[in-house]
Amino acid sequence: MKTLADVLTAVEPLIAAHAADEYPREAVGIVFANGTIKRLINQARSEKRVVASADQVAAALDDSDSPMCFYHSHPRTAAAPSSADRKAMAEQASHASYVPLLIYGIDGLRVWVWHDGDAVEMEVA
Repeated sequence: MKTLADVLTAVEPLIAAHAADEYPREAVGIVFANGTIKRLINQARSEKRVVASADQVAAALDDSDSPMCFYHSHPRTAAAPSSADRKAMAEQASHASYVPLLIYGIDGLRVWVWHDGDAVEMEVA
């Protein structure tokens, strides 16, 4: 089985290309354990928000490998959770299907989990 570090090495150029294609809007998608991604459509009207419908997430998960993390981009800022990201992470953390959040920002990609009421960066080596 591939490690998270192996998967991130494989998908970083794919996420970077997705972020470039969506610029100035935020890109959104899912990273899978087999080292692939599924691009989702950002339905937010604002350049500074990301919204993916439950239907498109469900469709992406139905025909794919195990999800490792959800991702989105921060086109003009660092790869750290915004207040909106933190709120979403807190809401999703109680779900059995919770996976970490990968953020691709101007400083590269970083992976975050919700732990003890706060976003904590995962060590990826």
